[in-house]
Amino acid sequence: GINAEYMGEPIWEGRKTEQQQWLESQLSQVDRTVTPWIVVASHRTLYTSDVHWTRVRESWRMQGVLEPLFARYPVSLFLGGHVHNYERTCLVHQRQCVQPGSVGGLVSVQLGTGGAVTHPRDFSTEPPSWSMRRHSKHGFASISATADELTVKYIASADGAVEDHFQLRISAHGPAGSVELTNLWKGPIDDDHKQVYKRPG
Repeated sequence: GINAEYMGEPIWEGRKTEQQQWLESQLSQVDRTVTPWIVVASHRTLYTSDVHWTRVRESWRMQGVLEPLFARYPVSLFLGGHVHNYERTCLVHQRQCVQPGSVGGLVSVQLGTGGAVTHPRDFSTEPPSWSMRRHSKHGFASISATADELTVKYIASADGAVEDHFQLRISAHGPAGSVELTNLWKGPIDDDHKQVYKRPG
């Protein structure tokens, strides 16, 4: 099912906000035998390698409040926007790539490319270790799910090209609700800068 509601002040404020209480209440009620996947969507992004310090600081504050909650009630995928570029993480927790099936490991996707002008120069020069794909042309995400697999493709609006592709599976070895990530994108991390980075392996 889908729940969408906005309540009061931002959830990343230090005190326990009404919105945070609502979110925890919703997450705690999920029956994973019926709903194997939890996807959280927000206007703000959980992870960004933007050059603007205010956006990075805001994402760090969100991580501090939300990641313990997402570990307690394992969230598989986070979708955010606000920053007008596309960026996708590894299986990440506390700004570190983690092993498949790890407690708190999720994939965060920044989907800020729906219509407003994108900003390729707003990316940091070199991507952080947790950043697996960065793209700054307009596009959208196609998401499909079965009981065992959740597949995400990022598709360019101009020509329909697949510019990112990954799959999550429910971990057979980790704690309940933990996931494993398969990176199906074989291109570079960043194709919008003069210098192109590609992870080994």
